[in-house]
Amino acid sequence: YEPQSDLPLLEQLRNFGLSVWNSFLMSMLGFICLILLFPLNFILPALGFLPGMLAGSYFYALMFLVGNAAHRFQGLRHLREVLPGNRMLVLGYGSFIYLVMIIPFSAAVFLPAAVIGATMIYNERLIATPSPNDEQDSA
Repeated sequence: YEPQSDLPLLEQLRNFGLSVWNSFLMSMLGFICLILLFPLNFILPALGFLPGMLAGSYFYALMFLVGNAAHRFQGLRHLREVLPGNRMLVLGYGSFIYLVMIIPFSAAVFLPAAVIGATMIYNERLIATPSPNDEQDSA
């Protein structure tokens, strides 16, 4: 078996580099949020987990969406342009996936469904949503 691609080698390497860079940025953003929110667990033991869970679930959903953007040769900048009107959708999606993944052995069943769900959100909601820059250009 030999994989076939219509893209030249330089475009494939560019796509690979974009994926690595997006993964690095998402990991660093998640780590910074972890460092900032971790002390909150000790200050408010009963409710301190909630901001960390919400931030973690948001980044969890973003990681799935960044993968879809990378397949279209678009990076985090594109997602930053189209996310403002869909933040609650992304947070709700990430929270559901976060809670489902707490159940032992559920990742084997629900992780492929999570990827499919992120692809559907990206294709149906985020690409169909005009970015604020597009509205300014047309005026």
